[in-house]
Amino acid sequence: MCSIDSSLVAVITFGSSEIHFIRVTNGRLVQDRTLNLQHNCSGIAHHHGNLYITSGTDLYQYTVDGTLLSKLNNDTTGLLESSSCAVSPDGERIYVANKAQEDSNLVTLSRDGRVISKLTDPAMYWLEQLPPGLHVTDSGQVLVCGVFSSLVFQMDRDGRQKLAEVVKRKNEVPLSVFFSWRTGSLIMGLLDNNNIMVFKAQ
Repeated sequence: MCSIDSSLVAVITFGSSEIHFIRVTNGRLVQDRTLNLQHNCSGIAHHHGNLYITSGTDLYQYTVDGTLLSKLNNDTTGLLESSSCAVSPDGERIYVANKAQEDSNLVTLSRDGRVISKLTDPAMYWLEQLPPGLHVTDSGQVLVCGVFSSLVFQMDRDGRQKLAEVVKRKNEVPLSVFFSWRTGSLIMGLLDNNNIMVFKAQ
């Protein structure tokens, strides 16, 4: 899921080829429209009117109206089984969660798809069916859910190293993360848990 504007979000279901746009109207969630693509969707991000969508080995860029702008394949990116993705505020960095055989890694790409870095860390292990939450804050901080390590990490801009463990929840599996600069809160969704965790930034 990604935010399009203050009242509109785009949602995918893992492995589907549909993008559902949901609008908040008078405090209710209303189906706005649906885009049908010619490929499966694994992850989605939005930046300045464009959608970035992963589909395993490929990374696509569309307008929000569904016009294909570009496609980067694994010959360029080295992606094998990509899932979540996120884009930096300036659009210069694209972050993709990638499953490579027994390893999980965070791949950082330039705007044109060049690989800047590929970080593999045991604490960032995830499954194809349980893709990790990725989020880039308005100030450019990169947050990654460690999933089975029960951690949320802050990464450096180029995705080369972990800077800090932001949240640790023992015996819980973080799958999504978001930082709201308006409230100064870190919001986290968990596997098999109907509650949303909210942490005040220190």
